[in-house]
Amino acid sequence: MHVDGGIPAAGIVPRIYTFHGVQVKFPLEAYQSQLQMMNKILYHTIRGQNLLTESVAGTGKTLALLCSLLAYQKNHATLRGNMKENTQPQANPPLIFYATKTLAHIKHIIGQLALTQYVNTPMGILSSVKNTCNNEESDEHLCDYIPEDLAWLDHLNGQSIQAWDLEDLKKFCRENETCAYHELKSTINNAKIIFCTYNYLLHSGIRQAMNINLKGNILVFDEGHNVEDLCRDIASTPKLFFTLTKITQMTEILQRALASPQLQDGVRNHVRNLATTFQGFRDYLKNQLAAVITSGRSHVNVSFDDLVRDLTLVGLGPNHLQQLRTDVSNLNGNVLGLTLQGQFPEFRTKVQVMRYLSNALILLSTLWDGYPNEFLNSNSYVVLLCQPALDEPDEEDDDGNK
Repeated sequence: MHVDGGIPAAGIVPRIYTFHGVQVKFPLEAYQSQLQMMNKILYHTIRGQNLLTESVAGTGKTLALLCSLLAYQKNHATLRGNMKENTQPQANPPLIFYATKTLAHIKHIIGQLALTQYVNTPMGILSSVKNTCNNEESDEHLCDYIPEDLAWLDHLNGQSIQAWDLEDLKKFCRENETCAYHELKSTINNAKIIFCTYNYLLHSGIRQAMNINLKGNILVFDEGHNVEDLCRDIASTPKLFFTLTKITQMTEILQRALASPQLQDGVRNHVRNLATTFQGFRDYLKNQLAAVITSGRSHVNVSFDDLVRDLTLVGLGPNHLQQLRTDVSNLNGNVLGLTLQGQFPEFRTKVQVMRYLSNALILLSTLWDGYPNEFLNSNSYVVLLCQPALDEPDEEDDDGNK
């Protein structure tokens, strides 16, 4: 590593540091900890390796991350071509996904980006309808936007400063009468760095619905100590998940998708399989609810063996798990786009629909993986089917907010 040039005025003339053949433009004289961090980041990034790095608060971690990775992205083609062990270098520079816990932290990170010489890097933000739409009642499917009226990218085109946050975008959209959510989506295809909350990278259902491809790209999990709790939440079943109400809603959504003339032939059989399965499960839950009401009790007991038998009959048994995975994985972002007409507000967007299906697979995988070998004492398990309370808790949006 060596340092080029004298000490400039912070934020005007950058200090240039060179690590492993990459020139990094830094907005001020770097701390020793920042130099060490940028050195390690570039050493491992060039080699396509993972890196866990830690530094105390106030030592400029965000600036070190942004400047080193954006410098690597600009020099990517040359660097990879010079790597002897890499005979087939990736043609395009990798996309950078910068994930953190909250939208408020994203605003702070973008503020740091604005201090750097990389402020002209095209960027995007992944966020939910709830947090972007200027309408009081946000619904992706009922939005009256006109694609030809989208103007945010044209507004940014040619500007030297490309850093912006959600409030900048929403203000622009209010003044120009365009849709902030769809403006936001339009920035992704052009972006070289995308900011988002952890959910978008860690939740398979959200990635699939948003067509997020992580392969060959750079992933940053800022404040990574928060990731473990989120992974636990993703792998856990939400309270009141398999209720008759939600299964009925999902059945209706899938049946509407199946009836749509815009449904692609390649996915029609997969949608049909899921619609049939959810309809069967809905009817099963209806019969169980009738039994609960008839008994005058708050729940009915179902033995584990009976549950295996009953769920197998409706298409949710151990032998159906792989087919269900195939069906869900073959749904694309447009399959469920015309299925909602406001009757079921719990499922406002196709992202939430895909997340529900993904969570269902997680639950079934937990239930059936290892069956029957790991369930030698299955008679010891009893499943309770209960009549839920009328008030159900609000679900999280895609940004992890209630």
